[in-house]
Order: sequence, then structure tokens, then C-alpha cells
Amino acid sequence: MKQYLPNFKIEFNNDSVVDTQPKIFASGITHEEYIARDFILPNENEIYFCLVKRDYSYASIYHTTFVDGKWAEPKVAQFATDTTHRYFEPFISYDGKKFFFVSDMVEGREKSEYDFDVWVMDKSDEGWSEPKNLGAPINTKCLEAFPSVTYDGTLYFVRNDEGMTRSDVYRSRFINGKYSEPEKLPVVINGEGDDNAFNTCIAPDESNLIFCSYRQDGNLGMSDYYISFRDENDNWSEAINLGEKFNSPGYEVSLHFSGDSKMLIYSRYDVIKYISAEVINEIRK
Repeated sequence: MKQYLPNFKIEFNNDSVVDTQPKIFASGITHEEYIARDFILPNENEIYFCLVKRDYSYASIYHTTFVDGKWAEPKVAQFATDTTHRYFEPFISYDGKKFFFVSDMVEGREKSEYDFDVWVMDKSDEGWSEPKNLGAPINTKCLEAFPSVTYDGTLYFVRNDEGMTRSDVYRSRFINGKYSEPEKLPVVINGEGDDNAFNTCIAPDESNLIFCSYRQDGNLGMSDYYISFRDENDNWSEAINLGEKFNSPGYEVSLHFSGDSKMLIYSRYDVIKYISAEVINEIRK
């Protein structure tokens, strides 16, 4: 890890103050050709994240644990050691039983250049199972990415079109052990033209969706974080730019809720930050 990011440091720990002012979760996340992103905190003693080469020729998921008062040196997760494939965007369900990620491993069809699928592993007493491709109707010959799930197992993810000209957010209900046919979310989220949404994360209770977009309405730089609120009739509000606590003049690319749903962990240009999820209530008001 140090050969890629010599100044990398996880600054968050069990004693860190969590409130509605953003603080540094991890620093030193960029160096020359590499960047760390997609941080998740499934519990207070464990972190997964993705290390990516800027040309995307390498991407793997790393893992670290908090032992004896400090974070151990991150290592490649056991399921992501095959360097002939790339691994992105880890997400662990809130009950801790399912581990989703994205990879260019392909089963049952000819692989295309941008063919990435959503995969899942199940938790047992022995640890995580072997990865399984979610298959149809979630995965297609196009790019599927950035999975996140609600408390009831509903899956939200991004799918690019075949020409890689845009991405859209989809939702699939988990019913009787199977995923339903994905439905594309409305235009207030997915936008039109260059306003399309990507790298999305659903709230555990499905009350809001946070996503990235290049849309110009209130944009602070390049890609910004936006939020849309969902009501009891499944209507989504107009997207709101999350403002300077979350956005910078640069690129914002990934955000997740912590495993206890009390924190948001997100990249802000060249650093990873965290903030209390209570900030969402302030925005809603």
C-alpha cells in the first residue's frame, strides 16, 4: 500500500467526534498515478476501500482493521487478489450479511470493454462466501456499478448505456428471494443530457438518495453531490446541491453511509471526510 500512497493515513477512530461539521476521515489518498476512494465503515473497527490507478488499468478493494489502538496496514481483500480483473465500489448491507462490489469478471457471455457487473458475497460463520454474479435482471452487457441497498434489501445501482454516453440510476425490489426487473428513476434524479446521475447511495430507510452529477444548477466545480428526498407515495423531490460541506471546485466521486447509518463518509477532492448524517435533516428543512 505504501508504494502506491506513501502519505496515506486513516485519521478517524473510535474516539473521533461526529457532528454536523465535516472532519477528515483519511488523508494522503492521492499520489502520482493512484487514488483511494469508495470508503465504507461497516463497523467501528473495519474499513474497506478501493485503490485505483488513474488510467483504470488497476483497481482493487483493500481492507484494514482497528487493532491495539491503530489501523493496521491495509491489504488487498482476499476476494480481490486476481490482478487480471478490476474490483470497485464495495458495499456491505446494514445487517452485515451481504457484501456487494463491482468487477469486470464476466460469466456466461463474451466480455466487452466496459462490461462491469454487480457481484455479491454472503456472510457465514466461516467468513465471506465466494463471489456470485447477481445475474439478470440486474446485470447486462452494459456497465452496472455503485450498488447500495436499503434495510429491506432493495437494490439501487447505476447502469450506463451501451455506448457509454450516459448513466442512470435504477432500483430493484428484493421480493421472495429474487430481484425484480429494475426500474429507472425519474428525471429529477437522472436528469437529461449531460445532467445524468452517477455514483449513487440510497439511505437505509429509502428516505433520500445522494448521487453525483455534472449538472450546472448550483454546481461548485466539476462533479458535485446532490440529494433527492422520497416521500411516502414514492415521489422524489427536485435534486438539491449539498453545498460546500460536501462539494469543492474539483471532482466528488463517492459517498456512503456508515454501517450504523449515523455518518456519511465521502470523498471531497483530494481527501476523505466524514460528517453526522443529521446534516441531512438540516438540508431537508
